[in-house]
Amino acid sequence: MKSLAVISKSRPETLFLFPITSQPPPADCPAFALSEIECRRTRLRFPSWLVLDEYNATKAQNAADFDHLDPIGSLSPMTLKTVLT
Repeated sequence: MKSLAVISKSRPETLFLFPITSQPPPADCPAFALSEIECRRTRLRFPSWLVLDEYNATKAQNAADFDHLDPIGSLSPMTLKTVLT
């Protein structure tokens, strides 16, 4: 599964993980549709959605639990700001 990983300035010890899906979320699910350009930048299938209400939080030092945290791409600053707002 692909995820958006975010570390906030107010809680730098915490890694927030937001799932990304290629399946359309239900209408009542708070999700952010990624544009075709953003999908290309992050090597995701288009269309893809970032699910905003199913995030997980873990201590950054526990990141060894994951296969890897190598980024596959990055969202544009404008898209990231919109998502985080």
